[in-house]
Amino acid sequence: LEGLSLLEGADVFASVIPEVRSNLVMSLVRPQGPEDVVGVPGRITSVLGKPRAAGRPALGGSRYTARIVLAVQREIPNLRAALEIKYR
Repeated sequence: LEGLSLLEGADVFASVIPEVRSNLVMSLVRPQGPEDVVGVPGRITSVLGKPRAAGRPALGGSRYTARIVLAVQREIPNLRAALEIKYR
């Protein structure tokens, strides 16, 4: 929750939210699957130039970004979080 609160309070973050919207995820230690990764259901979007989450973080809240974190963890086990941003 703290990370999401920081993002929602940082108006500059709205400028790096991609058109497909963003997500912030973090896995539990030794996750078994996407259900062990906390994410924002409905993603993070920009509303009137301010970042806003569609929901509160929940286990299994972002299956797509969770799968990315799980794939990276196979090579880098200590990497447990990810944030989608715009590529310029």
